[in-house]
Amino acid sequence: MANKYAAFGAQFQRLISATWTAVAGISKIGDFAVMRDTIEVTTHDSTNFREYIGSLADVEEFDITMVFDHEEASHEYFRDQVTNLSNPAGETFRTVLSTTAAETWEFTAIVTKFSLSERDIEGRVEATVTFKPTGAPDFDPA
Repeated sequence: MANKYAAFGAQFQRLISATWTAVAGISKIGDFAVMRDTIEVTTHDSTNFREYIGSLADVEEFDITMVFDHEEASHEYFRDQVTNLSNPAGETFRTVLSTTAAETWEFTAIVTKFSLSERDIEGRVEATVTFKPTGAPDFDPA
């Protein structure tokens, strides 16, 4: 039987001066989807079906959601990155899947959006940060 893991304890971390630092207050780490484009190569002598070859791979944008604390340095960092043009190539991040599955996925990403949730009278204030990964992710870093 295959192993099964609860998501509780998952972390989203940022590489700061060669040290992995967890972002505080994360409540949700969105889907991390890798996809591959295709190129249609059907010709007049193909069968009755279109033919394709694989093309470039990409990692889709994804979000993290956190219970927002304006005094938390990691939250302020993400807010400021949207307007900071000094690092257009992105930074290195990783996810740790859970407390029971210590597998990590590392990637470079650009912060493309920071938004605060609506302030419902009975709700909590959340912030959502959107990332656009660039380059190949490392699903099994050494």
